[in-house]
Amino acid sequence: MSLISRGARQISLFKKKVVICRETHMDFKQQASVLLEKYLTEWENDPIRMESGYHYELSYANMLHRFEKELLALSTGKVPKSKNLKKKLQTRFGMIELSKAHILSDSPTSMNISSYAQETMCYMGQHLVFKEAEEVINSLTGAEVNAKQVERICHHYGDSLEQEQLYNIEVKGYQEVLPEESRKCHYVSVDGSMYYTREDGWKEIKLGRIYKHEDLMEVSKDRCELLSSDYVAHLGSSKDFLPKMEYCIENIKNKVFIADGATWIWNWVEDTYPECEQIVDFFHAKEHLCEFAKEYFKDKSYREQWIDKQSEVMLNKGISPVIKSLDKLPEKTEKLRQLIGYYTNHQKRMQYHFFKEKGLVIGSGAIESAHKDVLQKRLKLSGQRWTKKGLQQVAQLRVAYKSNQWNQIKKLCQNAA
Repeated sequence: MSLISRGARQISLFKKKVVICRETHMDFKQQASVLLEKYLTEWENDPIRMESGYHYELSYANMLHRFEKELLALSTGKVPKSKNLKKKLQTRFGMIELSKAHILSDSPTSMNISSYAQETMCYMGQHLVFKEAEEVINSLTGAEVNAKQVERICHHYGDSLEQEQLYNIEVKGYQEVLPEESRKCHYVSVDGSMYYTREDGWKEIKLGRIYKHEDLMEVSKDRCELLSSDYVAHLGSSKDFLPKMEYCIENIKNKVFIADGATWIWNWVEDTYPECEQIVDFFHAKEHLCEFAKEYFKDKSYREQWIDKQSEVMLNKGISPVIKSLDKLPEKTEKLRQLIGYYTNHQKRMQYHFFKEKGLVIGSGAIESAHKDVLQKRLKLSGQRWTKKGLQQVAQLRVAYKSNQWNQIKKLCQNAA
C-alpha cells in the first residue's frame, strides 16, 4: 500500500470514529440516566445490603462494578452486526463488545485488551505474582482478568522497555543530563544477585543504583533514607550490563563509585572513569578483617579487642596503618598474605578518613538493599523458576517502577500499534 493510500485510510478511519462518538453522545446521557436508575433501584431493593455495614458497602461496590461495565459499553455506541466490524475487548471494567472503529478498540498489542487495562495488569503484575495480581485486580474492579493475560502483558512491556533501552544506547549514545544536575554529587553502585532460571539454573542479575547525595535524608544518627534513585538491571554478563550503566552515568560529571571488592567492577571503573572517586564499602573491608581474625586469633576476647582497634584505625586513619599492623603479625599465614594483598590493591579506595572529611558515604548498603527491594521481593519468591527472557522482562518493569519512571509504561500503553 502506498503512503498516500495508507494516509487516506487512516483519515477515513479517524472520521468514522469521530462520527460514532458524536452519534452516541446525542442520547448517551439519557440512556446513562435510565441505566443508573435501574441499578440503583435493584440495589435499594436488595435485602442483603441492610444485613450489616459490610454488606451495605459490598453490595454498593458490586452494583457500581456492573453499572460501570454496562455504561462503558453503552458509551461506545451501537455494536455492528457484522463479525468483521466488531470485537470483544477486555477492559478495566470487564469484557465488552464494541465496534472496531471506536477509539477504545485501539490497543498497542493484539491481545484484545484495552490500553488502560493493560497498564493496570502491568502495574499489578510487577508487584505481585501473576495469580495474585489476577485476584487483586478482579477483587477491586470486577474486571474478570486472568493470570495468563497479566503474564503476557508484563512480558510484552518488559521486552518493550528492553528494546527501547538498547535503541537509546545505539542511537543516542548517552542519556542527557542538565549541566546543573551533572555537577551534583552522584553515587554509583553495582552488585549482583542470583536467580533461578529454567534453562541454566542459577544466573546472576547485575543491578546498578544511581542516586544524588542531596537525596540522602537523615532519619536518625546512624540511619539515612534515599528519596530517589535510578536503577539498571541486566541478566547476563558484565559486557552487556556495563553499556546500560554507561548510558545513564556518562554525562554525570561528579561521580563517586561505591562497591564491594569485586574485581570486574573496579576494572571497569579504573578503565572507564579513573578520575572519579572510588570507595570500597567500609563494612565489606571490615568483614575481611573479621574473617581473618577468626582464624588467626584463638582467644575470643583478644580477637574482639583487636578487631575493634583495627576497625577504628581503618575508619579514622585509613587502611595504610592497618596494613602496617598486619605486616607486624608474627605468624605469616596464607590468609594473612591474602588480606594484606587485598588491602594493598584497594589502598586508594579505603582512605575512609579522607572520604569522611569530604562528607562522602562510605557504605554500599544502598545497593544491597536495592536487590531486596527492587528485584528479590518480586523475582526471588519460593518456588519461582523463570525463563531467562521472562526474568529480564519483569526486572525491567521493576526497575521502571522503582526509578519513578512508570510514565514510560503509560506512554507505551497509549501508543496504539
